[in-house]
Amino acid sequence: MAKDDSSHFEKLYNEMKDDIYTYAYRFFRSSAMAEDTVQDVFLQIWKSRDKLDDQNNIRAYIFRTARNNIFNKLKRAAMTQRHDQQLTSLQELIGNITEESVNMKELLCLYEEAIDKLSRQKKNIYNMSRKNELSHQEIADQLSLSKNSVKDAIVKSSKFIRQYLQRFVDLTLMLLGLIFPF
Repeated sequence: MAKDDSSHFEKLYNEMKDDIYTYAYRFFRSSAMAEDTVQDVFLQIWKSRDKLDDQNNIRAYIFRTARNNIFNKLKRAAMTQRHDQQLTSLQELIGNITEESVNMKELLCLYEEAIDKLSRQKKNIYNMSRKNELSHQEIADQLSLSKNSVKDAIVKSSKFIRQYLQRFVDLTLMLLGLIFPF
């Protein structure tokens, strides 16, 4: 093909555009994608026309160009699809984390509420054990109590808090059952 021979190029385009379209359509099952491929292939051929003088079989060269163009588009589509799936998964994860964060804040509020309902002595012992991370012996020494009294207060406080939280979980499940009967 001569360097600026647009009539020869136009003849080649008219002879092969339908074959390239059909070839691309088999891969994409989309008229728009097949038409884009025809345009992309012949644009690439036109841009590299000065190198085509050495081509013995221009038809094979055009189909090889079409094949490479199609495979590149398919690779990009697969990468885009993977990216979209990863983005969707990430958005779901963020949504779950946000929901769990709200649930955790609500649970912490209930936990603090339960601690506030303990007697002053049990609340003090429980906080020293859980928040200050003191041993039973250290708490007993600071409050002038026996180690068994501290242990008993912590066990009873923990049981009360679990029961307090359990009532709210049971109530929530019961309300969900009313709203969304299974």
